[in-house]
Amino acid sequence: MSARSYLRVWLATLLALLGTAGLANFVVDPLQVFRRASFYTPHFSANERYQVPGLARHYTAPVVVLGTSHMENASPAEIQAAFGEPGLKLAIAGSSLTEQQLALSIALESGRVRRVLWGIDYSALAWGDKLVDEWGEFPVYLYQRDPRLVSRYLLALQTLQDSRAALTEAPRHTLESLNVWWPQAQFQRERVLAAWSFQEGRWTPELRARSAAQTIWTELAATLERRVFATIRAHPQVHFELMLPPYSILAYANDFRLNDEWFFQRMLMREALRQFARQQANVRLWDFQTEIALSTRLERYKDLEHFDLEATRMMLKTVAGGTGAVADFDGADPLPRQVAEYLRSQCEGRGDPALCTAHIRCGATRLEAWLATGGIPERALEFAHQRCPG
Repeated sequence: MSARSYLRVWLATLLALLGTAGLANFVVDPLQVFRRASFYTPHFSANERYQVPGLARHYTAPVVVLGTSHMENASPAEIQAAFGEPGLKLAIAGSSLTEQQLALSIALESGRVRRVLWGIDYSALAWGDKLVDEWGEFPVYLYQRDPRLVSRYLLALQTLQDSRAALTEAPRHTLESLNVWWPQAQFQRERVLAAWSFQEGRWTPELRARSAAQTIWTELAATLERRVFATIRAHPQVHFELMLPPYSILAYANDFRLNDEWFFQRMLMREALRQFARQQANVRLWDFQTEIALSTRLERYKDLEHFDLEATRMMLKTVAGGTGAVADFDGADPLPRQVAEYLRSQCEGRGDPALCTAHIRCGATRLEAWLATGGIPERALEFAHQRCPG
């Protein structure tokens, strides 16, 4: 056989193999990108960035929950129990608002969504318009009409392995248990304090400088407008419940350790959400961060931010009931004063010395100075870099 003939046979064989693999992957469709599984028990991937597009297209329910890992315990059963109608969780751990908006856009295209519960985290906003790649590449081709869907999904060896597993192995996850982490978590004050100690060593001067360079409020405000506000305005028929999830009080104190502006930018985000909700007929803002009885009970958390199942249930039931934690638009934001009082208690000899480091003392001074001038949100960043005593 001549070299040219051999090459033709080799190419023909390769194309046949690729075609067969692509057809098999299309028929099985293990991530359910094209359709719901019908002739085998669905296998759901624990990698949310890959699984969410299929869920958003083919499992959409009247109630959709969106957000980061803080919303992962809002399983379909928990949503059903609170609202009395089917729900779907599209939370993505460690996600940016950009990633969340991509997932929501798919679900909204179905026309079946009537209510969106969107947990808004400052950490998600702080990513800006990034597609987060700290846990691997974000597969944007699964979320949009993208020719890479053929090469990256249908012709991928990983997809072929997933197809084989879908046909020959028992599912590892159900839709109900998918990425629900509370059964494995330990909610203890000691674990929260251990997380606090870990953060003290983690945030080096270099990491603080990098964080400051990446979190510029004008850019973050533009992301909030583009990803959240514009999406909501484009869907006036859908009711949006914007939720500020509860964190431990130490999560706010930690802001001052990692980036001087984080706490003040967090306040600006809260104010922007309050003002937007006030102007939109299809939006309510739910503030669970000023529940001081929850934020100071460290035994309700597994680290500085992640709360227990009862807190998740409380949030869902409160929103479903329609009363209780709607943000007070007429009064001043109570959160900064709550944080200032807590930091003062730690730094005046009545608290834990480990909770009053040099960065914390400096941050508390800046926070007190801002509150002394009225705590006006528009002036918040003026105090982020004020000189501290000593």
